[in-house]
Amino acid sequence: MMPSLPTRVAVAALAGTLGLGALSASSESSVSEFLRLAREGDVPAIEPRRVTASTFHPDIGELMNYAAANAKRLDWAQALGSSPRVVILGETHPDESNKRAMSEQLDRFRTAGVTHLALEMFGDDLQPQLNLFAEGTQDSALVRRILARTWGWRPEVYTMLVDSARREPRVGVAAVDVPHEERETAIRRMCPQGSPANCSQKARVSEIYLAWRDDRIAFNVDQLLKRSGVGRVVLLVGALHSDPAALPARLKALGHESRVVVFIHTKDPHPNEITDRFRTGMVAARARRNELRGVPVFLPTPRAATGYDGFISLKDGLP
Repeated sequence: MMPSLPTRVAVAALAGTLGLGALSASSESSVSEFLRLAREGDVPAIEPRRVTASTFHPDIGELMNYAAANAKRLDWAQALGSSPRVVILGETHPDESNKRAMSEQLDRFRTAGVTHLALEMFGDDLQPQLNLFAEGTQDSALVRRILARTWGWRPEVYTMLVDSARREPRVGVAAVDVPHEERETAIRRMCPQGSPANCSQKARVSEIYLAWRDDRIAFNVDQLLKRSGVGRVVLLVGALHSDPAALPARLKALGHESRVVVFIHTKDPHPNEITDRFRTGMVAARARRNELRGVPVFLPTPRAATGYDGFISLKDGLP
């Protein structure tokens, strides 16, 4: 059994039982583990992850001044950095712009040493189908059908990203989330209303559900990094999973530092205080500096203070 994962959102009862050793179990036992955790009467309510683990609470005026002084036109080499091996990109799933930007700039990813994209959008049981697609024995209609059935958020846009990855220079695509069927089974049994958000104890159940998936994603990324020929890995996940207490903490427990950059979106359905404030800062930076208007912008931030390495804004506009 791997050591329990030291993360603020995983309270003792959760951290001690969501170890990675359980990830090799069957789908049924994996679902049962989630249900057991969610139903235990002694598991306290867990703070929703949209409340970030960061202790960074700047005066908004100071932050706006910082953004105006430090924001710059997006350069993917700078945004991705040269280390460490894992770059976590937090996104808002309905937003098309970041997937389009990534699809158009994957050659820059390769230049930065990236050999693989690890995607939350695919359960790890789908890796064989993605391999067939990468080998050219299946067309993009296969990926679009899979995403429409198991993901749902803008399948055509994510298909475009996966399709771009198999063009030269190629970037591998890794499926890393809990399989769709496992997630659906757990949700049906625990939440007859249809989703964790509708459960009577939704904060607790949603947090355990997300932590369960974070464990699986971290495990799969760890396994990917151990393979020969794998360089740097870009992990594309929803912004909730990029919270310092979520995947960055789990990967660190497995021995992997990560660079964490979040795409700022004006209609993020799950904002936290940090991303909300930096969204305001990005708007201020564009308002004060003409050269930033109408272009993608990157704002580097001190990880030790904020919990994040930077924020990317691809569009102008107020929230």
